[in-house]
Amino acid sequence: MQYGLALFALFPALAVAAPAGPPLYVFPNPTRSPPPSTLKCGTNEYADTDVQDAISLAQIAQFNPIRGYPKKFKNYEGFNFSAYCSGPPYYEYPLVLTAGGYTGGNPGPDRVIYDSGGEFCGAVTHTRAPTPNGFIRCIY
Repeated sequence: MQYGLALFALFPALAVAAPAGPPLYVFPNPTRSPPPSTLKCGTNEYADTDVQDAISLAQIAQFNPIRGYPKKFKNYEGFNFSAYCSGPPYYEYPLVLTAGGYTGGNPGPDRVIYDSGGEFCGAVTHTRAPTPNGFIRCIY
């Protein structure tokens, strides 16, 4: 017991509390595939930074949603996202090509899918989907 107290006296940094709140972007679990460096949804191409920025914006917007986003992704199409994340539950947020990401208005056809830990799960698009509100997987 005396040694334990002595360690905290020598290393006070060990006694510091962890920062509050979850990180804005959680890097993927090392046992899963890393997020793709690029992905293509219909005719739109996104870099990994676009995807990471969208997830970060979504996590901020969860406390003050922007036109209903982020929202729970119901996965009616039955996509398998297990290569990238451990969800469900899954969440969706618009992927847009404008600087600064989605901030309101028309969300466009493309969505990033992520889990509750902020891990990238996949990307889907309404472009060329077989049903009006359906999705197909983006290419990555």
